[in-house]
Amino acid sequence: MVGAHAVNGIHLGSLSIASAQETLCNTGLSNRLSNKGAWLHSSPTPTHHGIAITLEGVNVSPDSINLKRILAFNLAGVLLLASWAIWPLSTLWSALDARLFWLFNGWLTPENMRWNQILALINTRYFDVVSLGVLGLLFTMAIRADRRTNRLFHWVAIGVVMLVVAGLVSVAINEAITYGHPSPTLYFEQATRLTDLVTIPTKDEAGNSFPGDHGLMVMIFAAFMMRFAKRRLALWSIASVVLLSAPRILVGAHWFSDVYVGALSIALLVLPWILCTSVVSGMTQLAEKAMRLFFRGN
Repeated sequence: MVGAHAVNGIHLGSLSIASAQETLCNTGLSNRLSNKGAWLHSSPTPTHHGIAITLEGVNVSPDSINLKRILAFNLAGVLLLASWAIWPLSTLWSALDARLFWLFNGWLTPENMRWNQILALINTRYFDVVSLGVLGLLFTMAIRADRRTNRLFHWVAIGVVMLVVAGLVSVAINEAITYGHPSPTLYFEQATRLTDLVTIPTKDEAGNSFPGDHGLMVMIFAAFMMRFAKRRLALWSIASVVLLSAPRILVGAHWFSDVYVGALSIALLVLPWILCTSVVSGMTQLAEKAMRLFFRGN
């Protein structure tokens, strides 16, 4: 391995986690912290020298764009990606990826069947449903923690916007990123394969594991929770990124850097332009207004 994974001259690397979306936007953070306890609570948009744009009841103001914070997150994403791609720092990621893979792979032995079965179960499609349930529970807790009278419409609108953003990001990544590399279980011929030890249908490989798609989707969820939910639920959402992305890394279907360089750098580069601007509040207000009109008409 040379640089950040090199296979037949193909550069193999990985990206990082997107939970660094802490204190996501808002210039008046201290005011947000006191506003119903929300960590990154959105508030009515202020005007800029009396100038504000109204789009069907949605206020959009120059003050709602925190350019310094956006550029700070973007810079962090660029530096993270550069550390993975440019020698000599890229060799550190390669070494870390290999060391972690062999550590976890060493736990897969015929004598350790209980661990093998647990690992197989948490890498099935059924566990993907469980993961969605965990995120749904956190989302429900965020709704219950909100004391406003219109909380249901507000949070359903947030959920709709979150799904739209996740879908658009997924499509954009598939179209824009042409680079890819195989998972560790395919890269190392001598790797122990979980599928050789258990009868449970499970996933322990990926022809292209970069970037970590599961990790990125959970990061998007966590970023939205950091933007709209209270601090405690935002922290639990960040923890869910680590917990729910771990199974693929433990089984060797992803390199560590697929998630914590690939997915994270994408999140740092893309999400601030949505969550640190009027885009997310505008989309949420439009979705909420559309739902109210729909239910009022029925």
